[in-house]
This record gives sequence, structure tokens and C-alpha cells, in this order.
Amino acid sequence: MYSLIVTVDAIKPQLSGIGRYTWEIAKRAAALDRVSKISYYDRGKFVNDLDGLRKGIRPPKDPWLVREIRKLANPMMKTRPRFTGAVFHSTNFFLPDRVENGVVTIHDVSVLKFPETHPLDRIKQYERYFDDTLKRTAHVITVSEHARREIVDVLGLHETKVTAIHLGVDEAYRDARRVVEGAEQSNEYFYGLESGSYTLCVSTLEPRKNIDKLLTAYSHLSNEVKSRFPLVLVGAVGWLSDKLEAQIASLKSEGWLRVLGYVPETDLPFLYARARLFAYPSMYEGFGLPVAEAMAAGVPVITSDQSSLPEVAAGAAAIIDPNDIKEFSAVLRRGLEDDVWRRDARARGFDVSDGYLWQRCAERTGEIYQRVHAACRV
Repeated sequence: MYSLIVTVDAIKPQLSGIGRYTWEIAKRAAALDRVSKISYYDRGKFVNDLDGLRKGIRPPKDPWLVREIRKLANPMMKTRPRFTGAVFHSTNFFLPDRVENGVVTIHDVSVLKFPETHPLDRIKQYERYFDDTLKRTAHVITVSEHARREIVDVLGLHETKVTAIHLGVDEAYRDARRVVEGAEQSNEYFYGLESGSYTLCVSTLEPRKNIDKLLTAYSHLSNEVKSRFPLVLVGAVGWLSDKLEAQIASLKSEGWLRVLGYVPETDLPFLYARARLFAYPSMYEGFGLPVAEAMAAGVPVITSDQSSLPEVAAGAAAIIDPNDIKEFSAVLRRGLEDDVWRRDARARGFDVSDGYLWQRCAERTGEIYQRVHAACRV
């Protein structure tokens, strides 16, 4: 038996991909085999209320604790106390200062490979802390085989130290698919959108997501196709998005582009399940959870030939080079109009997405905890 500490700083009201991963692991951790005690660690303090974190409720920081942590950050203090007797899992790239032999989830190495797609403060964080985290890491978890190979190559880690564990898809996406499939044909609208009559893209609006390429490819479709099947963007505005926002503003005036921004988590599965097509042309992902969610919701998928996305799609999606606008546009039209392809893509998507289960992800993560506990105990 062993005690487990899981970092939960990524859990916020509007969950990112890392936030979703952290939430799903944290809420299942206590029930994992051989875990005797579970604690949650949030930026210098232990917390108990995971649901409160989802709602944005965080306990105030203790001023004394803040001062003590700052003292402990001094590398000259050789006698500083450490987290001992527990397996410590950071779900978000970095270990706290006092952790040795930790488990770290490194979702990708995009900051190191494509620093131009990240804010300067994030790059500086990596320059200052990442090497030290790696020195104190017993095992690295990542989210795809593609990411695992990159971590081994870019960071120089031994292959036995890095394990790929695919993410899961919330059951709400499969449930939404069943509801939509079982509903009688109607003219009911959701967010002003008719079921089966729009292309969906769920993504933060930032450079590496290639939304500009999607907009350009979609604009090349005929006016008749764009009128029948508008493009709908869902997601918050990210970093370095001024140019993209200007492009969006220009195209919205043509009437075929809808921008919904952030959509509540309870509504998102139904926006997926009611879509005719899902497009995700990102240039780089550690996993690409929206692709898996779309397949689970029963939507035919078009995605990029870059990074982990072909691995996640596993033959169930149309794979495109997002820089080839002519090809991209042709595949979009096929995805909207070719019913034979659409039926086949949906069926294959069901099969692939059925393998993406959060419980399986948590159990495989628990196997890593046990391995680290066995290797590091005295």
C-alpha cells in the first residue's frame, strides 16, 4: 500500500485539455489498487474539495506557508523538508521544489519544438524549472506514442522511463450521440443551429491550432455549400490571436461563419453530436482530445497529418495537410456531401473512440504509481 499526492492546479471552471486530464485522474485516484491515502496539492497547499476547484473556489493561501515555501525554494538550504513516503504525481509538466522521485505527465514538447507558438513567460518557465524537474523525476507519463517518441528524442530520456497512456472521452459524448440518434427528425435549433447542418471546430484560438487555414479552406467552398453548412467555431481566445480575430471578423460578415466562444461543458457534447462534420487542423498536439470526443459523439472527422492526430484518429478520420488549402477544401466538401464516406467514418469513429476510456487511463496510471513506489521505497 502507498500514499498518493496528485497536483490539481490545472482544475478550473473552464477546463483545458490538461485540466480535464487532471480532473479525471484525480477523482479516480482514491479508488486505484493499493492506494491507502490520497491527497491533492494545489500550488503550495493541500486541498480537499475537487468540486470546489471546478467551481473556482480555492482556499486562501496561508501567509506563513507562503513564506516557508519561499525559504524552501532557496537551493542553499540543504536540510529543507521533502515530500517523503508518498508517490507524488504532477499532472502538469513541473514538480514542486521539494519532490524527489516524482511521476510527471509531460503532455508534449511544443514549447521546446515550437517556442514561437507560446508566450514568453511560458518559455521562461521552462528555461528556469524544466531541467530541474527532469532530474527529480522517476517516471514520465505522456498521452500518445508520438509524444513518447518525441520526449525520448528531444529530452534524451531512456525509453523505459517514459510511458504513453491514451486519454479518455467523457461518457457525456457517447450519451449525446445516443440522444441525437434516437430523436425524431425535427426543426429544433440549439444555439441557433439546426442538427446535422454545420461544420464544427472546437479549439482555443491560437497560432498552432491552424484555424486560419480552416477558415481559408472553408472560404473556398461554393457559396451554396457554405450557406447550407456554416462553419461554427467554439473555444476561448488564446495567445497571439489578433491576426486570426481580424480574419474572423471579416469572414463573419459573409454570413457562413459563427463564433460561439466558450460553451458550457454540459452543452458541448450536444454541439458535437448535432454537427454534420468536425474539423481539427492543428499543427501540433500531444493527444488531440477534441478528435476523440467528436468520434465518440458520432461526427465524421477531418484532422491534420501532424503530430499525434493520425494516431488518435487511427484510420477513422480523413487526414489532410492543412497547408494544402486546395486539398483541404476538397476534403471538407467531401465530408459534407459524400454520404457513403460519412457513414463509414462514423462507424469507424465509434470503434476507435470506444477504446478511449478515462477509467482505463486511470488504471494504467495507477500501474506506474505502483512501479515507482516499488522502485523508490527504502
